[in-house]
Amino acid sequence: MTEGKLYANINYSNYMLGSIDGPDISEGQAIEVLLGGHWIPGHVGYSHAGSLEETAQRVGSYQIPDEDVPDSVTLASEESFPASDPSALNEDKPIARVVGGYYFQADADGSVCGLCIGIHVRIQ
Repeated sequence: MTEGKLYANINYSNYMLGSIDGPDISEGQAIEVLLGGHWIPGHVGYSHAGSLEETAQRVGSYQIPDEDVPDSVTLASEESFPASDPSALNEDKPIARVVGGYYFQADADGSVCGLCIGIHVRIQ
């Protein structure tokens, strides 16, 4: 068995095991994750980006802050937002977005856990 921490692959959007030159961790692969001192067997899944508005959000997606959202207005004058257009001041803007990524799914009960750099993993 090969065992080690996950590293980000500098050339692709997946993980490497043990170092940036280690073996790839890919979708569908059987792995074990060390959690609470116990090895949990399961497999790697990959979720494609969805949206925050979806009623059935996709398992394994990640919500991250949206760095492109401009700062919200904290003080506005009557000239900037006249009373005839109150919606301009109160318009809701999303402050996060949903992105796809790799996750771990336990074989025993289907529990899901996100994968990230530094998680201790082993493969056969």
